[in-house]
Amino acid sequence: MDLTKVKNIVKSLENDFYNKIILLDDLKQCEYLLLNFEYKTIDRVIHYIEFPIGDNLKKSFISLQNNTPPVRNKAFLNDSLIRDKCDTIKSEKVHCSPKDVRLEFPIETDNDRFLEKQQLFYLQDSVKTCSCKECSGDGLVSCYDTVCNGNHSWECDECIGEGKVSCPKCSGEGWNRCGGLFTGCGGSGKVKKTVRLASGKTSEKFVNCSSCSGKGKVKCMTCNVTGKVTCSKCSGKRTITCNYCYEDRKRYGLTDCRNCDGMGEFGELDFVVSKIENKKHQKIIINGPALQLDLSTIEDYFSHLNDKKELFYQHNTVVKNDYSEFEKKHCEILEQELNLDKNSFPKVLTEKIAYKCIKCVEFNYKHILSNVIHSGVIIDYNSAPSLHLYSNPEELKMDLKNAAKTTTSFLSKIFKTKKFKLKTNRLIEIKLMIYLAKADGKIEESEKIFLSEIIKNLDDFTNTEKKDLFTLMDTKVLPMLTFKDLKFSSNEVENQIIGRLNEMALVDGEFEPAEIRFIENLKNTAM
Repeated sequence: MDLTKVKNIVKSLENDFYNKIILLDDLKQCEYLLLNFEYKTIDRVIHYIEFPIGDNLKKSFISLQNNTPPVRNKAFLNDSLIRDKCDTIKSEKVHCSPKDVRLEFPIETDNDRFLEKQQLFYLQDSVKTCSCKECSGDGLVSCYDTVCNGNHSWECDECIGEGKVSCPKCSGEGWNRCGGLFTGCGGSGKVKKTVRLASGKTSEKFVNCSSCSGKGKVKCMTCNVTGKVTCSKCSGKRTITCNYCYEDRKRYGLTDCRNCDGMGEFGELDFVVSKIENKKHQKIIINGPALQLDLSTIEDYFSHLNDKKELFYQHNTVVKNDYSEFEKKHCEILEQELNLDKNSFPKVLTEKIAYKCIKCVEFNYKHILSNVIHSGVIIDYNSAPSLHLYSNPEELKMDLKNAAKTTTSFLSKIFKTKKFKLKTNRLIEIKLMIYLAKADGKIEESEKIFLSEIIKNLDDFTNTEKKDLFTLMDTKVLPMLTFKDLKFSSNEVENQIIGRLNEMALVDGEFEPAEIRFIENLKNTAM
């Protein structure tokens, strides 16, 4: 791997970012092979079906048996009546080998395109008819009703063939007790009656009940004194007739066989259902050391793999193989992983593939201000490189340590401590170095290294001060320096800083005019 090439790529992609970092010479390379695999399969399953056949289906069965099949023992199931039975009646799957010859049949196509819905075909030697075992082919059996038992009519067990039963109202007596306590006599034949005496007084005496004429009972109106009523079970007919079986002389006491729906005959056959499926599979093969790169970032590149090359095609007797050695190797691996087979069912009909090798180079770098090491990666290094950073080198953390640092800095500023003056001088020096580095519009590698070595770290600064430095580094047009920006703690410190600025200007071997003007202006302003 070439560090110079990595630098040039980073610089071309993110020049501003490149000007703030120093790339370290510890590169890691990993290749990701993206395979976008698309394939079509056909699966076939044999179904066994059995159903009653009447006169309307017998001709169809004879036709199936006598048909001359296009392929030995196999033909399309074109009869709509039987095909409807195959679609609606529950069938049983017939277990067979994936290479069973009964599954082999021409695949339907249209202009060399496989039809997604394939017709049913049947196995001619499986077409059979047989008599119903339950009715022996007659279509009729003794009535299923347990009481009838094939008799069709029988003596009513309620009235024992008389057609009449005891009256439930009078219990067969023909008479009922006369009234109750408030109507009639309650069966005594006498009722109390109030009469007026000659003296004008009233008195009560018992007299014959007018409802029953003193008999204590009245005629039963339900049975009209006969004690019998018409039997409700047989409606007075003395016999009961079955509602389920036939009454004509030829089929007396018989009913349709439930097993064959009264047809007396069954038809059976094996038919084959074909199912074509279009499937896709994506795979990434990693060659090289593990990178910090999230695999989902690489998966995004699958969207670029749209144009798939057709490598394999088998259209009945027409077979196409167009593999390169590389493609053949990886397709065979995919077939094994996906349990695919070109010679047995489910059978592979087509294979298409698109692939791309994405080389990624991971690098470490340090920010020239903070000197903290971070990592990034160049994705698709050889083709269309893009830059991906794992972290933000200028991200500022808010914690208790920083809060304490801010408080200490504030107190140091109030009391003008020696530590505060040293930090202020250092902050001014870093700012001036940033101005000098950007004076000629470009930051040389040697200047970045010099600046990094002088700064070492930003640990003594608060988040606000760090943010100001990062912002200054990112600013395209730097603001004019003021007297406040050049307020050194002593002339000695000023001379030391200007000396280091001169040293930095010469570190690349050239003293650029813009750098000379900046340092001269700085001296004049400071004075």
